[in-house]
Amino acid sequence: MSIRYSWYKNPQLKAGEEREGLHPRPLFNGMADTDSLAKEIENATSLTESDVKAVLMALSRAVGNSLAQGEQVHLDGLGYFMPTLTAEGKVTEEMPLRERSRKVRFKGISFRADSELQSHIGPVHFDYVNQSEPSGLPTDDEIEALLTTYFAQNQFLSRKSLETLCRIRTTTAIRLLRRLQDEGHLINRGTRQQPIYQPAPGHFGQ
Repeated sequence: MSIRYSWYKNPQLKAGEEREGLHPRPLFNGMADTDSLAKEIENATSLTESDVKAVLMALSRAVGNSLAQGEQVHLDGLGYFMPTLTAEGKVTEEMPLRERSRKVRFKGISFRADSELQSHIGPVHFDYVNQSEPSGLPTDDEIEALLTTYFAQNQFLSRKSLETLCRIRTTTAIRLLRRLQDEGHLINRGTRQQPIYQPAPGHFGQ
């Protein structure tokens, strides 16, 4: 199987200003979830699928505990996990240290892959897919993969960003955002008139 991709215009730097050129973006072929990965590991080892899932759950808790203590986590053959921070609102050098400290928030987790993980990918083949026209709504697996990747690099999601990300029209994006909120997957951190969204805990890699 190959990596499907299409070409997209580079994002604007400022209102009315656009970087020239295009960049390739993968079009995901679905998502490998815990069940499928556990089954693959079961077939390659003496562990049962249940054993693999139990280890993965315990590993997730152990990694989370270490990150909460400000530690970096390195898993051989996989990579480095590191906590990232952000500030709520504007922070200046003139602010008292105590006031600055109250604005610190946990942003997410960054990941840097080991070279061994990258070597397991092996030779990569690419297939171009014409995405010149907005398509229909992606599948739930595709939406999960797209938003997980997006929130790994961005703190907030706007309606316009969702349109570009999923190649959907405005009305479709509004319906999708409403559904993701109703299902408890997204939280509006803005206002009703100017909404911006963040993942709810446990969703989209958060």
